[in-house]
Amino acid sequence: MSGEGRPAAQLPDASGLRVAIAATTWHAEIVDVLLERAVATAKGAGVDAPTVVRVPGTVELPVICQELAVRHDAVVRSVP
Repeated sequence: MSGEGRPAAQLPDASGLRVAIAATTWHAEIVDVLLERAVATAKGAGVDAPTVVRVPGTVELPVICQELAVRHDAVVRSVP
């Protein structure tokens, strides 16, 4: 697929927001790429330093995301 004709993506202005990204350590070869892109997207939207939290597996994600939501404006979870 060439991606030709795809609309140009425009990131919203998220400067000033506190963003957290939670990712598993399970399936690192996949999740590391997802995490890298999530951090790059957050920075591209104006978030200077998103909080990144790694957890062992997907079972821990809901609890960690719920806790991160208390202190952040947005929470992103990266799972395969």
